[in-house]
Amino acid sequence: MKKRFEHWRKLGLSVAQSVSNGIPELICMRSIKSVQQLEDKVLIYASDSGDVDPSIEKDFDALSFATFGITYKDTLFEFPEHHYTLSEDSREFWENEQRYNAHEKRYRTAAVSIDESVEILLKLGLDFRDLNGHPLRCTGRLRRQAEALGIIGRLPDSNVISIQIWEAALEQSAKQFMKLKKSP
Repeated sequence: MKKRFEHWRKLGLSVAQSVSNGIPELICMRSIKSVQQLEDKVLIYASDSGDVDPSIEKDFDALSFATFGITYKDTLFEFPEHHYTLSEDSREFWENEQRYNAHEKRYRTAAVSIDESVEILLKLGLDFRDLNGHPLRCTGRLRRQAEALGIIGRLPDSNVISIQIWEAALEQSAKQFMKLKKSP
């Protein structure tokens, strides 16, 4: 019992230290009405394998754009049109591949499980957990866009500004991200 208490006391100290270090309070994604509505749709209409109806896929893009200012496709690397006609022996082919790999390395959530993605997003200040602490069902389809916030700018402190101001800042950050993405 004493060891368990000591463990919980240390966890409490680390939380207190992180608050005193100025780490912003988490933005709870399930408290955003449109996220909760989409979460409910996925719960009702998703298959056992996690596949969703194409109309719900459109809802993911709409929610992503409304919340983060970008969609999933905006986070993907765009190869030049002629890339697929290049020989694997050509220098340009491998330069494109290196840029692709560098782009993908920026997204740590892309190559990990949903649970690990939630942990990464928590460090960025976004809470993609339900009331029981389990990942939201929409996390897998929104994690790249959410992580892009960490790449294109800092998350705002949820205690200081309102959601409307946050949305405007995200739109501006998304525009800057798109400009950065389009430049060679």
